[in-house]
Amino acid sequence: MKKRQCLFSLLLLVTLLLSGCTERENTDPFEWRLQNMAAGAEKTFEKRGDKLTDSAGSEFIDFASLQEKNPELYAWLYIPGSEISAPIAQSESGDITFYQSHGADGAENKRGCLYTHYRYSDKHFAEPVSVIYGKTLSGVGVLSDLETIYRSREGLQQHQDLIVFTADSVLRYRVFCATEFSDVLISRDYNEFQTEADTAAFLEDIRNYHTLQRQADDSVSVSSGDRVLVLSTVLSRDADKRFLVVAKLVD
Repeated sequence: MKKRQCLFSLLLLVTLLLSGCTERENTDPFEWRLQNMAAGAEKTFEKRGDKLTDSAGSEFIDFASLQEKNPELYAWLYIPGSEISAPIAQSESGDITFYQSHGADGAENKRGCLYTHYRYSDKHFAEPVSVIYGKTLSGVGVLSDLETIYRSREGLQQHQDLIVFTADSVLRYRVFCATEFSDVLISRDYNEFQTEADTAAFLEDIRNYHTLQRQADDSVSVSSGDRVLVLSTVLSRDADKRFLVVAKLVD
């Protein structure tokens, strides 16, 4: 009887091990890599906290590994306390919609990939206002949870940090507004933010946009001289409008 039980246990263990191996073999190795980097970003934030910005971003995210798969990946967005932790791409082909239907590996993917506009982004987030886009149609997309997270004041307060890793820096932003907005191409329609007056006009417009779907933290002081980051995705109930999360660079 004991021998039979031992044999059964051994067979069960072998079955589980083989099942795990098969599952891993059926998983895209690049997707595994992305998941490991997302876990690494979360652990690093938990351990380092306010000291995140004392080192280059490549210490936290393996950009060389990302770019082996897709040279157009150049940054990483992480929102602490959320499931949003993903690479950012910028298409050099001039097709700004490419990453709406392609994943981080460049293959067709309905989730898309976070991306910036090649014409308006220098890849260092040094513009007065930088915009990161992400798909969210039908609840599918890298930013599909964005509206759910920031629809309440509590959600905004619990997720006020935005972290952007690049190969040579770590940028920490503080969210001060989450709002419905029009579908304008922000950088183009605000004169590429060439002057502080352009930035001031944008800040004024998001404050005064007529909507009930806006959360704001007025304790975060923001001026036209600050560097601002915008996360932009399609509004869930109206594909002709956008949902914006707007943050100020603090580190």
